[in-house]
Amino acid sequence: MPKKLLIILFLVGFLKGVSAQDKIHDFTLSIIDTTESEYFQASDIFNWITLNISYDTRAFKKLLFNNYSPEETLKRRKGLCFEYATLFSAMCQSVGIESYMINAYDKGIEYYKGKPIIRTKHSINVFYSDSTWHFVDATAGSGSIYACPNFYRKALQTFFDVPAAKTDFKFQVHQNYDYFDIITDKLPGKFYPLDPKWYQSQNPLSFFYFLNDSFPETVEYINYEEEIENVRFKDLTDFYRLEAFNGLKYNPNNYFDLGLAYSNCSNKYILDREINETNKWQFEKYLEDYDLISESFSKYLNIADSIYRIRKFELKKLNSDHGRLTKKIDTKAKSAKSSFRSVQERYWRKDFSYEKKQGNLLLKSERLKLRYLEPVYSFDSVAVDSAELAALFEEAMQFKPLEDSLTVLVDSLFDDIDNKFRRDAILDDSINYENFLFSRFINQLFYFVQKGDEDMIKIFVDSMQMAYSDIANLLLQKKGTKKVLQEEAGNYYSNSSQLLSGMSNQTTILKKLFQKGNYTDSIRTLHNQLLDKQINYYQQSMKYTRKLANHNNLQADFRKQNLRALKNQRKLIKREYKYFNVWNETLMSRETAWYEKDKEIAKQIKSQAQKNQRTVISKIKKYELQKEKHPSEKELQ
Repeated sequence: MPKKLLIILFLVGFLKGVSAQDKIHDFTLSIIDTTESEYFQASDIFNWITLNISYDTRAFKKLLFNNYSPEETLKRRKGLCFEYATLFSAMCQSVGIESYMINAYDKGIEYYKGKPIIRTKHSINVFYSDSTWHFVDATAGSGSIYACPNFYRKALQTFFDVPAAKTDFKFQVHQNYDYFDIITDKLPGKFYPLDPKWYQSQNPLSFFYFLNDSFPETVEYINYEEEIENVRFKDLTDFYRLEAFNGLKYNPNNYFDLGLAYSNCSNKYILDREINETNKWQFEKYLEDYDLISESFSKYLNIADSIYRIRKFELKKLNSDHGRLTKKIDTKAKSAKSSFRSVQERYWRKDFSYEKKQGNLLLKSERLKLRYLEPVYSFDSVAVDSAELAALFEEAMQFKPLEDSLTVLVDSLFDDIDNKFRRDAILDDSINYENFLFSRFINQLFYFVQKGDEDMIKIFVDSMQMAYSDIANLLLQKKGTKKVLQEEAGNYYSNSSQLLSGMSNQTTILKKLFQKGNYTDSIRTLHNQLLDKQINYYQQSMKYTRKLANHNNLQADFRKQNLRALKNQRKLIKREYKYFNVWNETLMSRETAWYEKDKEIAKQIKSQAQKNQRTVISKIKKYELQKEKHPSEKELQ
């Protein structure tokens, strides 16, 4: 290309640059009060940017990082954090305020707890006034970005309950002066500078603390003032190279920013010139830098691949846990429905048998009343066989010890049933309450799925798994209580029947004694007392049966409540499951998009560095060969 043309192009470019700077300068002068201090001029610039520049949600959604110049941002009136930060710095510098863009780690909309942060994705500013450095985040100060479905999908979701992925991002304008001159103690909750020297502290908070929200830890940065002075007024590419180099000490996984910073420096290298003895060292330095770029991105790609695999595994596991939970609830509700139907049928038969049992007991009790022995005032004198009377009396008394033990057992079983019913009622209340909580958990999980709060989704899926286990344990206890009650009822009727049978035999013998022993009043009284006991135990059996019947009715009501709760849970979890699947797929696709984008950038830069490296190696080899053929006079001597 002719030299004249090169000079013309250079002059055009230079004049364009000067013209652009003049535009920024003139515009900045029009929005600030030049009579104020630099601090308040910077505040005016922040005020104008946060009110007039909008966040470019379309670029954020499509991951389009165009890195527009400050002049283009002024024209477009929108941009990403890079555009906000470069515009703020350019406007400050145009009126003599020293300001720099700082790369920072950010806990933004796509951050989730526990994920290693291996590169900066946010840009902030520092400016110098009154012998102090001040932090500014114009992006956050202008408003906030949130994920939401578009109008069409939102309408489908509202009117037809069709889950909508939050594929759209909205920017809510809301100026916030908390992000101008940010207090450094509050920084870790928002962002963390690539190089923590900007905390301006000998013991700044550690990156580990920022990442894990753990107990505050600090790192040593004794030379922060000296290092800040080292980067002031440097060429921007050198500025960011030093930032990235120092930052790697505090986040040893951040090879992306290191490789990118050295790559930006390498873009200024002139490779199409001939090598000579004077400039050979420069080409050797280029080789070292290209090697560092290639190595940095190789390490980054390995780390990024590992994190992405772990991330995929975590989301897959969460999806699997959620799927198992959904299946459990669905299966439980179905089995409860079929179980309820069969129990309902058995209940009617059982209820009928209780009524029949009560009727039989009442009838037997009434019949016994007809067997009372009345006093005899006139009777014929009969011969009494004393040996026969003694044998009959001894036979009657043989049942007495067994009667006493059976009486105690039957009475204790009668009292114990109340305690069992009370415990069973407590279990019923606990199950009803746990079902209520479980349904509320599902609704809360649904809310967090719609909101896209991954940390809370994990907590609630785990909580629901535990709650489900609690309900399952309670139902297991309930099943055990039911079995105990059935065994106890059978035990009661068996012992009560044995007791009444023994008493019946006793009364038969006592009646014979009464008839053969000249109708003595003592035998008659003993007979009638025993008959009263029998009637009393029949009445007790009727009460016992009535309690069982009432309990059976209560259990039928409990089953209905439990079935309604399960049906409701099944309905809620089915709705939540639809939304969860969409959220999970959308999140994974977004994660994949970020991963692929960063990987593409890394591979491109690495490939270009390796290509340039091969060019330099070829040039050096060529130079070495020429030297061998044509050694210099100094070498010949």
